[in-house]
Amino acid sequence: HRPQLIFTSLPPYSAGALALEIARKFKLPFVLDMRDLWALFGDAPLATRIHYHLTLREERKIFSQAAAIIAVTPQMINRMQKAHHHVDNAKFHYIPNGFDRELSQERTFEFKGGKNNIFIGYVGSFYFEPGRRENVFKPWWKKKGHKMFEYIPVKQDWLYRSPYFFFRAVRHLIASHPELKERIQIEFIGKKPDWLDAMLAEFGLHENFKSHGFVSSDESFLLQQRFDLFLATSEKIPGDEHYCLPSKVFDYVSQHKPVLAFVTPGIQQEFMVKSGLGIICDPDDTEESAQKLYELIRDGKLFTPNHEYINSFKRSALTQKLSEVLHKTANRKSSVTI
Repeated sequence: HRPQLIFTSLPPYSAGALALEIARKFKLPFVLDMRDLWALFGDAPLATRIHYHLTLREERKIFSQAAAIIAVTPQMINRMQKAHHHVDNAKFHYIPNGFDRELSQERTFEFKGGKNNIFIGYVGSFYFEPGRRENVFKPWWKKKGHKMFEYIPVKQDWLYRSPYFFFRAVRHLIASHPELKERIQIEFIGKKPDWLDAMLAEFGLHENFKSHGFVSSDESFLLQQRFDLFLATSEKIPGDEHYCLPSKVFDYVSQHKPVLAFVTPGIQQEFMVKSGLGIICDPDDTEESAQKLYELIRDGKLFTPNHEYINSFKRSALTQKLSEVLHKTANRKSSVTI
């Protein structure tokens, strides 16, 4: 078929070495599509500091040989560039996740306050594991055996990706306004994690919660239509910005409804502010978050979506960007070192 280039998405990270091997064999340029960080992914420790540097060296080798490197957020690109100063910055291209559905083009939409019941929905997974988080933040001298040598290049607190801080704010809200206890309904679509019942019990929210489990895409879309608000969360990276913009955000956008964003500084917060669809709640400020939720339920709110910004995430536009990168790369002579 006379291929003109190799294109591969990472993870799995072993695909990078395979792409490089094929590129060398057939003298073709190759493009890396980075869906997540590699050496700097900090949700779990590496075995030792040596393992980190070996991973970083492997990443550097692949990046150096790639003709182009695509990443889904500017924050990801910034981190990769800092880690690999000698890799040409012109290789990096920002092409985010996006959506396909046609959106309503209404200039404004209203969330009406004073409703009898408020349905707050979340779709997908939280990617939070209590044991893994404990291992990340436990001091090395409290670990046993080989775990004492574990190394974490960038710590990420994935408790913030869970509904913990949202639940805490809801409990505070109900304590201040008991009449809302029967009105707030929280519904999840997706696999129910083992730790969720204990978290619901901690905040006394079992009666306010319903899990739909795994459902089809069409059924999920129908269930989402009955939600009044969507919940968004993000991991916290002390001293830095979080870098992940989940695809579920675009499912929320397609429903043309407001997002209750318990997010830390980073790409999700940026998207919620620029899109005009988010109510930003500081996960660490329980009282303020509860007050924002109370005022929203009591008074309602008028939202003005930024259609120009939102439409820049349509897959038709993003595919055009990808096409331009691939055509430019295919017309370039391979720079892979044999």
